[in-house]
Amino acid sequence: MRTKFEEPGTFAAPRLLGRTIRLAAGVIILYMALPPFLKHWQSFTRVREGWETPGGTWYIGLFLAVYLLPHMIDRGFTLQQGRRSQIVFGLLALATVVFDLTYYGSLWAPPLGWLVLLTAVVVLGHLGISFIVAGLFATPG
Repeated sequence: MRTKFEEPGTFAAPRLLGRTIRLAAGVIILYMALPPFLKHWQSFTRVREGWETPGGTWYIGLFLAVYLLPHMIDRGFTLQQGRRSQIVFGLLALATVVFDLTYYGSLWAPPLGWLVLLTAVVVLGHLGISFIVAGLFATPG
C-alpha cells in the first residue's frame, strides 16, 4: 500500500520535553474528552421528544472527533481517504436522523445517539492512546 507519509528516519526522535507534552496531551484527551460520553451514554441512547438533543457541551468533543476523523483513518488504518470519511459520517448521520424521524418520530433516538457516541469515543480514544504511545516510545514526527 502506498502512503504519503515521510520515510523512516526523516525526523529526529523527541526529547524529554516533547515526550512529556505528548504524554500529557494523551492523558488530558482521555481524561477530559471521553468521560462525558462514557459517563452519560444512556442520555445519548434514549428517545427524546421532538427536536430535543442531549444537554451539555458534548458537541465540542463531537466536532473535534469529526474534524480528526480523516487523520485517524489515514494514520491509524493507513488508508488515504482524506475528507471522504467526513462526508460518509455526514451521510450516515443524515440517514440516522431520517430513520429516527420516521421510525421514532423524534430527531434524537438510539441510532443517532449510538453513531455520535461511538464516533466520539473511537476517534478521541484513538487520539489519546496514540499520544501516550508516541510519548512512551519517543516516536518522531
